[in-house]
Amino acid sequence: MDITFSDDGSGNWNEIVRFSDAQSGEFSARPQDMLRRGETYHWMVTATDGVESQSKTFSVTLADFIGSKQTVISHSDCWKYGYLKHGREKGKWFATTQRGAWSAYDLDKGWYRTYQRLVRRQEWNGGPTFGDGGEFGHPFWGYWGGQYHMFGTRWRTADKLGYECVSSPTFEGFRNFTFEKDVRDTGLRTQQPEWTEGTTYTFSEDRAWIMAIDCTGPRDKSNVKYWEWTKADGWKAPAIIGTVSNHTGRVALVRHTRDLWYVFVTEGKCGELDGLHNADSQSTLKYFKSTDAGKTWGTLQDTGVPAHAIFSSVSFARYGDNYDVFLSVGNDTYICATQNLEKWSLEPTRYIRVAEGAYLKPHGTLLHPSALIFTVAADLGYHDDQYGIVVVVPEMISRAETPTNPTPSDGTTLPQGTGKTALSVQVHGPQTYDVAFYWEDGAYIGEDKLLREGDIATIQADGLQSGKEYRWYAVARGALLEYTGAEPDVTADEKRSEVSSFSNP
Repeated sequence: MDITFSDDGSGNWNEIVRFSDAQSGEFSARPQDMLRRGETYHWMVTATDGVESQSKTFSVTLADFIGSKQTVISHSDCWKYGYLKHGREKGKWFATTQRGAWSAYDLDKGWYRTYQRLVRRQEWNGGPTFGDGGEFGHPFWGYWGGQYHMFGTRWRTADKLGYECVSSPTFEGFRNFTFEKDVRDTGLRTQQPEWTEGTTYTFSEDRAWIMAIDCTGPRDKSNVKYWEWTKADGWKAPAIIGTVSNHTGRVALVRHTRDLWYVFVTEGKCGELDGLHNADSQSTLKYFKSTDAGKTWGTLQDTGVPAHAIFSSVSFARYGDNYDVFLSVGNDTYICATQNLEKWSLEPTRYIRVAEGAYLKPHGTLLHPSALIFTVAADLGYHDDQYGIVVVVPEMISRAETPTNPTPSDGTTLPQGTGKTALSVQVHGPQTYDVAFYWEDGAYIGEDKLLREGDIATIQADGLQSGKEYRWYAVARGALLEYTGAEPDVTADEKRSEVSSFSNP
C-alpha cells in the first residue's frame, strides 16, 4: 500500500511525502506551506493499493494565540518575581513565580494552571490554592544537560548567600518534589544576601550561564557577573562583566551573532542604588558589549529607553534581527522594538504599552513572530495575582533565503559501515538565522544556530543503518534568543531546501 500526504498551503494541492509499500503502523509528515497565522489550511491523506484509493481531508486554522489575552496564571507573594521562557517541549512555555509557583502555556491549548509551590511538607496547604509558607525564593530556571533546573535564593539559610536548585527531566515533574528531599545547594555564592535575582542563558546541552547583579559590599556599585556551567567541568568560579549602580534586577544576555554579544541591565542615572527612589525618567536600559564572544566586555552604554531600575526584569523576544524588550515604566509594562541593539527609538510604533496598571517584574519572550508572551504582577501588594499576557504584534520578518549546497550532495553513497554523518547546508539572507534539519517524513534531526550569510550550518546525524537510503532537508528561520532543546516551531517566512538523499551501504 502507498500512503500520500498533501496540503494546500501554497494555494494549490501539493504532495508532501509518499510512503511506498507501507505496512500497518503510524505515518506522519511535516507540512510544507502551512505557516501563516490567521489562515485556514487543508491537508489530505490518501491510501492506495494500486486498485482502489481512499482519501480523507482535514482543515486546521493557525490562530495567533489560544485563550484570553490576559489571565491569572498563579497566586504569589512578595514581588512575585515572574520568569517565563520556552520549554524543552515543542510549543510549550513555562512561567515560575515567587516561592516555586508555576504555570504553563501550550501553543495549541493556551494557559493551564499547574501544581503550585515547591515547599516544605509541613507548610503544604492542601493543593494549588494560595497560602503562606514555602521556601523557594526569587525562582528562575533553565534547561541543559537533559534536565530542567529551577533555582531559588538561599534566603532561609543563616548566610542567605547564593542559590539552591532542584532538577527534573520534565518541567511538570516539579510538581512531585518536596523541599527537604529534592532541593540541593548549588555551591554558588553571591556577595549580597537574599535579594539576588538570577537569569539563566543556555548555549547548548553542554553549556549554560547564570547571571546576576551582585553587591560588592558598599552600596555605591555592584558587579554584573556570571557563573558558567559546562558538561565537562560543572560550575566554574564567577566572572565579572562590569559594574552598575543598582543592587538587584535581572539581566539579559543577547548573542546577536556568534561573536557579537550584549548584556542588558537597568540602572538609575542619579546614582541611587535602590530603584524605589529612582523616578522612571532617571532610570534607563543600558548594556555591555562584547565583540569576541564574551571574552572581554566594553564599558556600560545607555540606550536612553526609560525603564524602572528595580521593577523591570529585563527580558527579550527575538526573531532574526528583530527584538522586543519588556520593561516596567510608571504603572505599566512597555515593549520597545529595534533591529539595532545599539540604536533605539521611542516612536509610538516602536515603544508600546502592553499592560496598563501592571508593572511589577514583567518577564517574557517570543510566542511566534506575530505574538509575544509575558508574565507580570499588578503591583507591590504582598499577596497578589500573577498574570499571563499575550500581545499580538506586527509580524517579524527575517528575510531568510533558501539554504543551498547540501552535503552529502544528492545521490552520495557513504563509505561502508558508516554509522553517522554530518549534514550541512549554506545559509543565505541579511539577518541572523537558525537552521533545523529534518528527514523527509518531517522527523526532526537537530539544529545549528546563529548563522549569517554564507555560513555553513552543520549537525550530526547518528544511528544510520546499513543498506538504507536517507532523504533529508534543511529549514532556515530567524534566530531565536537561546537554545531551548526543543524542536523549532514553524514560522511564516521560513525557507526550506530541496530534499537530498544519500545511501548507507
